[in-house]
Amino acid sequence: MKRNLFTACSVLGFSALNFTACQEHGSPATPPIHSARAAVTRPIPARGVAVLSAISDGGMVGPFAMLEPLGLEHGHAGRVDHVRRAEELRGEGDVEGALTEARRGVFDDREDNDALLQMAELSGRAGQKTLAARAYHELSGLLPDDAVPLIQEARMRVAVGDNQGAKEAAEEAMKRDDENPEVYQVIGRALMNQGLLPGAIASFEQAVELAPDHGYALNNLGFAYLRANENEKAVGVLTRAHDLLPEVAYVANNLGIALERTGHMDGATLAYERATELSPGYLKARLNVERMRQVATAAVDKAFEGLSGTNDLGPDDGEEAADPTKDTAPPTEVGSSQN
Repeated sequence: MKRNLFTACSVLGFSALNFTACQEHGSPATPPIHSARAAVTRPIPARGVAVLSAISDGGMVGPFAMLEPLGLEHGHAGRVDHVRRAEELRGEGDVEGALTEARRGVFDDREDNDALLQMAELSGRAGQKTLAARAYHELSGLLPDDAVPLIQEARMRVAVGDNQGAKEAAEEAMKRDDENPEVYQVIGRALMNQGLLPGAIASFEQAVELAPDHGYALNNLGFAYLRANENEKAVGVLTRAHDLLPEVAYVANNLGIALERTGHMDGATLAYERATELSPGYLKARLNVERMRQVATAAVDKAFEGLSGTNDLGPDDGEEAADPTKDTAPPTEVGSSQN
């Protein structure tokens, strides 16, 4: 029961992920990674096994070879449409129940694309990122011309800290669609997590070149520039990111950091305040607003003390914390189109 899911790019919300993989770019098709019949029962390839073997994800611990099959055995064979039941439970907000039904659907039919996609998305929502990565990988074997499942696999791997495995999955996706900005976006995230800033910057720049209005790629490029202390460049791309994503608090906060580092203190304060307006519980932005107020107050006090011939602040009080180019710089955040 193979079902063609990605031709319309609309099943289960994939159209909301800013993907372009459903468009034809003329990229040569690659052969299936594995045979469809064996896909669901075999373990995922050893991408990043050393990392994932140490991670507890939804109760699953150990190398992939020791993980349970994706399909969930049950005694309802032929009597229940588990995929439809998963959709119903998902609509009711019962993610765990829906995931159980999707896994039962995978057990019933190892080539059911709908069941695998349901399972992959629901695993991600349930916090079982490793299970989601495995399901997306199996789906990529059934849809050998589609880059989207591999991109999603890479995203799940980034989420559990398997950055090398994420990079490998994204490179497989690139073979299928080398004009998809999400490929370069996820590679950039993996490289940045590994501290490989030049490569991360190059990847984010490629994503932005392919999709100039991709606000999340712009945010991550700006974040990488901040990490590399290329602060003027960070101001430019984070300003564009904030224009495109005016309701995303951490983008405003990142812009504030870039402005502060380049000496635009009033603009930085406004950006931090905007971040707190968007997300009142956003602690990092609130701390940045308070710090800026303290810096402004200290500067005024210092000016008056200078007029009176005294300076009680001392050479270090307030100076290092006010200089965001030093190790005490306020924290930044990285985002993606998954947010």
